[in-house]
Amino acid sequence: MSARFFQSSIANIRITSGSVTEDITVTITLTDVDETSATVITVSDLAVSIDENPIAGAPIGTIQASVNTGSLQFSLVSQSTEGALATLLLEDEVNISRGDSLFTPSHSIEATKTINAKVCWMQDKALQVENKYLLQFGSKKSLAKVADVDERIDISGGGSENTAALGLNDIGIASFQLAHTIQSIPYQKNKNLGSFIIIDIQTNNTAGVGFIE
Repeated sequence: MSARFFQSSIANIRITSGSVTEDITVTITLTDVDETSATVITVSDLAVSIDENPIAGAPIGTIQASVNTGSLQFSLVSQSTEGALATLLLEDEVNISRGDSLFTPSHSIEATKTINAKVCWMQDKALQVENKYLLQFGSKKSLAKVADVDERIDISGGGSENTAALGLNDIGIASFQLAHTIQSIPYQKNKNLGSFIIIDIQTNNTAGVGFIE
């Protein structure tokens, strides 16, 4: 009766592309090995693909969050896929909902009911002091009153002039008094949070757009 010999080799391979990492294990088993001869393993054309989008439900990172004197503190502990959608699980119970924003303590965010903004006006009815509109910041809305109209910008000459109102297609500077507090950040620092839509409360049409100064 002849004995059968086998030899097994295991290789752990890690492939990294940017912040995405894929680990694979390759096992090669040879049977009926001639123990008198050396075993040589040659690897060629090894290909590993990393899915662009992770599988639904797969963890893509870990975020720790806690409350400290009324302010939400959070930090990114680990991350495996940039740009992917994620669900944040907070350590403490915090009253937040869709449209709310999370900031690190290093961000200079101002909670205010008054904003000064560059406005592009898009309707025939002029924007003027005391007019009321609905301002929409992302998914959040707040009733607002025009507190002041400072100037109209001359887009052809590059200068500006004092004015009390903005007409159709005018671009100017205006300030608004809001009914609800918002987290104000200039458009130059954050294009998503620094812009808003001005809605006519009578027609529900878009009257203009604003960019926080």
